[in-house]
Amino acid sequence: MSLSRASRLLLLTLIFLAGRLQAQDLFYYEESHALLIGVEPRQDARVGKERIAAATATFDQTLRAGGWETTVLLDPRRIQLEQSIDKFMTDHGTVEKSRLLLYFAGPTWSNKRGESRLLGSDGEGLAIGALLDRLKGVRARHLLLIINGRVADRRLFAPAAIKGGPGKLTDPAWISIVSGGGTPTRHFRSGFSFYLNRAFRRQEGDLDGDGAITARELGQYLTQRIETQSRGRWRPIVGSLDQQRGQAASQSGDLEITAGTRGGPGGASKAIPDFSWPPPEPSDYYELNRKRYDNLRTLGESAEWLERSMDGAGYRYSYYRVPGGFALAGALEQIRQDGTPFDEPDRWQRELPALKALTLTEMLQALVGALPGHYRVILFLVTDQARIGWVPPVGRDAAERWVSAGGNILPPEIQQRPLRKDYSISALVYHFQRKSQRVAPTLVTNREVPALEHLSRSCLIKHLFDL
Repeated sequence: MSLSRASRLLLLTLIFLAGRLQAQDLFYYEESHALLIGVEPRQDARVGKERIAAATATFDQTLRAGGWETTVLLDPRRIQLEQSIDKFMTDHGTVEKSRLLLYFAGPTWSNKRGESRLLGSDGEGLAIGALLDRLKGVRARHLLLIINGRVADRRLFAPAAIKGGPGKLTDPAWISIVSGGGTPTRHFRSGFSFYLNRAFRRQEGDLDGDGAITARELGQYLTQRIETQSRGRWRPIVGSLDQQRGQAASQSGDLEITAGTRGGPGGASKAIPDFSWPPPEPSDYYELNRKRYDNLRTLGESAEWLERSMDGAGYRYSYYRVPGGFALAGALEQIRQDGTPFDEPDRWQRELPALKALTLTEMLQALVGALPGHYRVILFLVTDQARIGWVPPVGRDAAERWVSAGGNILPPEIQQRPLRKDYSISALVYHFQRKSQRVAPTLVTNREVPALEHLSRSCLIKHLFDL
């Protein structure tokens, strides 16, 4: 049976396209492996206090959602740090058609010559120069090294010009390092984790809008955002690992971090619902001191400042529109009477905490159904509008729905508004008490715990003002 002219033309076209796809072979990997290492720094002045485990776990979830096979190692000693990297490279570094990612979040140390080390949980360090030597024999198509820490040895990570525009071929491996031109404020040192997660959670790292985040785009995004938000006091270093390995640039495509959703970025809602105005009466409220955020220039920057604080304190949150600005509502949490939250996962559950989380007195109260319950929702308001009175209080169930009913992103037209001197940022605290398991929770209106104390107990003050 002979084919028609149109059928033959279609068949030839399909064969040609298949050949082109096979020749390009971009964004295709036989294997995708990531080693994620998190080290909680020792509590001393040199390394400070950070929640490394949470940042590592969040990045792990992001990578697994993108199809990566991940290995997570928390708080290794230096010898374990070395052994885990060697094993990872031995197991996966010989597969040429693979992509590898090595992530370290934790303390670093640099001597007066600028030579930097990654510190294990025992305070002993692995020299970054030695780490790069271990990576020289890797035959994988792509290798991305991300160090979430401050590194002073700029000789190892001299910035490389990013060649080509979107979609162009470039060096096969990239390094993203938090280091810097200057010293960031103590508060902003969490900025790297914040923007790394935000790059994937909101697809903000997809700079060319093709639905996939590449290593090149990730490096550009982190550099732009962190340098801008820190007013140039902190600049990540993004360089090509091939500068150290002495290899020529690969003819394969840039490393794709996530599986992507080809066809454009998604998930970002541009419209947000209105919040009632004036807001429902809270248990108490606290207006933040203008001097604390006087360096912020736009409502978008104030939103990022609040988001970093909410992320650092462990909250989920949602946006609402209010006259002249926006509201940021946090998730309902279960707390003790003094405002201290329960440990996770009990913190985010409505039912009774696990027995191991209760004191002996609370256990006895729970057994007879007399254990009181306390819950909290914190709402931030950023507006230039005067508030006259309140609307009637809401119940716990209605306040709990705020986080699920709001928007995940502040619309651009609100982000771009200047944060003029007549704007204020206030924290409204809704504290609900259930006197026993037999009655419904009601709003506490006697200021039993002041709003500032709630902000302190929730650790929001620490992240807002670094107190």
